[in-house]
Amino acid sequence: SMDTDSYRVWVKDQYSDDFQIIGGPLDKPQNAHPLFYALGLIASNWARLEQHLNILIMHVNAEEHSVELFDPNHPVSFRRKIKVLKTWFNQHPALINFTEDVRGLTSDLKGLGDSRNLYLHSILETWDQKTETAHFKGIKYEGGDNFTIKTFSITLDGLMAFAKLLNIANRRLSLITRQLFTPEALDILKQSRKRVSRTQNLIRRFLAWCGGSK
Repeated sequence: SMDTDSYRVWVKDQYSDDFQIIGGPLDKPQNAHPLFYALGLIASNWARLEQHLNILIMHVNAEEHSVELFDPNHPVSFRRKIKVLKTWFNQHPALINFTEDVRGLTSDLKGLGDSRNLYLHSILETWDQKTETAHFKGIKYEGGDNFTIKTFSITLDGLMAFAKLLNIANRRLSLITRQLFTPEALDILKQSRKRVSRTQNLIRRFLAWCGGSK
């Protein structure tokens, strides 16, 4: 008869490893309350941080702020969101005072995002109550026909520390957005666009004049 309490599958060919598809702490969460508290804290902190980024992108990524920098397709993936923000904060004159802070924060966010993917997109295989250690396993697509199998372990303290890092990152972001989410900051963004447009028009006219005078 089929064992309904445990189900492991093997990945064929060159990937010689098996995965816990049924069973483990996910099917007996009552034995791992501290673990799921930590994972829930990580997921909720990440969700708030990513929504915070969404709001910032919606705030600055507008055609009325810059025709050249405006991206009509709001980014979906996390790395695309980082790329759009870096474009605006590196190039828009009204945001130049925040460039270094955003550059440092987005660099840290990339690393946090990679760790978050490991914890929330891998299979939770086992939970050791005595050592308070969780064991994960996952498959990562590397391109072409290549995959890698990642197996790793982390303690409860490690998970809680990571949740705290996400919380700190969100507070760092808030130091920037508190200064930008104001009517005055919006006006500066719009006015800077007008100054940039005038400068660009002068440059175009000068280049056109140079070309016509040859």
